[in-house]
Amino acid sequence: MLSQQSATEMLTPQNDGYGVGPAVGGTGPGERFGHGGANEGYRAQLTYFPTLGKGAAVMTNSDAGSALAQEILLALAAEYQWAEFAPREVTTIAMDSVALDAFVGRYTMTSPMKGEVTVAREGSTLYVHEPQFIPRTAVVFLEQHKALSLESGMELTFGTNASGRVDRVMLGGMTLRRAGK
Repeated sequence: MLSQQSATEMLTPQNDGYGVGPAVGGTGPGERFGHGGANEGYRAQLTYFPTLGKGAAVMTNSDAGSALAQEILLALAAEYQWAEFAPREVTTIAMDSVALDAFVGRYTMTSPMKGEVTVAREGSTLYVHEPQFIPRTAVVFLEQHKALSLESGMELTFGTNASGRVDRVMLGGMTLRRAGK
């Protein structure tokens, strides 16, 4: 259905970890591509390792199904030894409430697709929420500007402007800019 040239172009990184359509990443046996999808009441995630000839498509019937799909993919990765995809151990750093407040806000993206992520703090915990794909999830910090959702394994990297103010968040190959002040 696709020419070899079109398929190669689709799987060649074009923009922030994406080919023409799917997310692409990894090297050697860990090279993979995938794509998520969502409709009201459903979530799906596809991951495929062309070198290994292995992959999975996970489909859920819940708006909160992305976390479950990720957990299933991590279990498959552990069972079938998918390189660069398996669960990992991390070391976290403590962040005080004042430091966490610097990340609180609404972040938006308009190109290549629309999206919005809300970052909120409750006590000493930072929460991230993206209505379509990311259920409200707590994050821990690996470094001063790098956080991780223990639930989904998603990494968030916060960027700053010239004055040192957090003005963007990068996740899943996408950059979202802070809205408002």
